[in-house]
Amino acid sequence: MHAQNNCTQRIKQILMEVLGEELEQFDNHIPLKDIYGFRYDSMRVLECVGAIEEEIGVEIDLLNDDLIRIFESFATIDELVQKKLVDQQLLLAAFNRENSDK
Repeated sequence: MHAQNNCTQRIKQILMEVLGEELEQFDNHIPLKDIYGFRYDSMRVLECVGAIEEEIGVEIDLLNDDLIRIFESFATIDELVQKKLVDQQLLLAAFNRENSDK
């Protein structure tokens, strides 16, 4: 749970760096468009995607991950990143198991 909280805080920090406003004061489910208004456009979403990919080390698929829905709120972004991290760990464990059997 601690690792998840740490990742959640990292994601929040990344978004604040890209978007330039303190997110701590807002509920995680409030649409980011309601917080940032016209400053939260498609280009800002892409900046957030790139920053999260670089800092956290996950790959966000621009087509399959439904950016309009996922990048609507902090909660949905965090949920996607947490899922991708779990998927990475499972794939790595499976790869390691397969290679150790050889």
